Amino acid sequence: MATISNATLEIIATLNPNDHHYDVIVQTKISYSAAEYAAIKSGTIKCKVKCAIWGKDYGQFHWLNPDDLIHEIGYRDFTHPESRENAVTFKTTLPKGWLNEDIGQDEIHFKGLSGLPNQ
Repeated sequence: MATISNATLEIIATLNPNDHHYDVIVQTKISYSAAEYAAIKSGTIKCKVKCAIWGKDYGQFHWLNPDDLIHEIGYRDFTHPESRENAVTFKTTLPKGWLNEDIGQDEIHFKGLSGLPNQ
């Protein structure tokens, strides 16, 4: 299905220092082959892209549940894409406590970014 490339994750403190919230922004490019694009435009297939951020876990039992889902930012439906290549931005604001979800070093990543068949 869709090819996802050039994905970036940015975490920015909100302007109010007493707020303790962060803007989380994921940007990427979604590309389709000529055949996929024709099928989407004709309504034969549909596509949506899901974005979620995860916290990397380390420690004694990390192999049982290696990463924690922090937040599903959302979906983008590509029933009518503008072209074969589309820039996509996902944005949400989260409290600091959600991003600092465990003891020790936190690593936030967005492995949940994926193209899904739209059913």
